[in-house]
Order: sequence, then structure tokens, then C-alpha cells
Amino acid sequence: MSVIIRGAGGEYDAVAFCPSGSVPLESIEGYARANKGVLFVCKSNRESAEDNVVTQQFFTNYGTAVARCDFMVVFFPHANKVSGPAFEAVAARKPLVVLENRFGKYMKTTFPLSVFFPEEQVPLKPTPGASDAHNSEIISVLRCNLEWETESAIGVAATVRAQGSRKLLEAQDS
Repeated sequence: MSVIIRGAGGEYDAVAFCPSGSVPLESIEGYARANKGVLFVCKSNRESAEDNVVTQQFFTNYGTAVARCDFMVVFFPHANKVSGPAFEAVAARKPLVVLENRFGKYMKTTFPLSVFFPEEQVPLKPTPGASDAHNSEIISVLRCNLEWETESAIGVAATVRAQGSRKLLEAQDS
């Protein structure tokens, strides 16, 4: 790999964007210690003691950070919610590293070519044909959602939306 960024802590092979303020910085720091060749750019109100972790309280260049990072890390700790940045990573065709919890398993099952658990190797370069497969994954999920919405009665769809992501994740477990 070529060096793509030089930071105060040294030279790095890759940049990971960690945009979720809901993620405890300690969990990112643990992952960063195991991946010293990666510079982690994280949303946090405090500084990190790790040389390869840079924190910011707010990202004015959020879209640019998503576009330029090599992969995204969203260690979303909530059991009954979903993460917008996780879906943004998939939509931006960025590899996504998530925790192996209920939400992470849902994402891995739904987007198996794009989502990785921390112990897995994250591919930093696209594999041949991965873009077409990625597009097929997203189109399949969207089509499934559209068909469900179309076939469902308006009242049922409204009830599901009102109950939010918890029901979606519970359905995934069964």
C-alpha cells in the first residue's frame, strides 16, 4: 500500500472515518491500537491518547470526509436503533466496519460485500466485479422494501414506521 497521509503520529496506509458521535471513543481507540497503519478520524468532544486517532467535535466537510476515506467505522452500541452513518457508508460504496451486535448482524446480512466485523480484513481496494455486486445488493434491498410497501396496507406500513427500527431489528433476529 502507498502512504496516503502523513499525520503527527507518523505515516498511514489508510484513513478510517468514524463519524458517529454515538460511538464511545474508547471502542475506536481499541480498534486503532490493533491497526496502527490506519489514521482514524473520529467525532468526539475529547482528544485521544492514541497517535493514530484524530478527533473533531463537528465535521463541516462531512461529504468530503466520506468521499476521501478508505473505509468507515461505526461501532454503533445501541440494540434497538439504526445508524445513519452506517447506511451512508454503504451508499457511498465504502467498506464499513461494525460491531457484531444486532444492528451489525443486520447490516452484514443485508450488505455482505460491504460490511465487516472488527476481526475481519477490510479490503481497501475494490475487487473486480465488486461494484456490480454492490449495486445489485442495494437494488435488491430497495426493490424488496418497495414491494413490501406496495403490497402492504397503508395502515400496516404506517404502524411499522411508527414503531421504528426496533421492529426491523427484531424481525431480523427471528
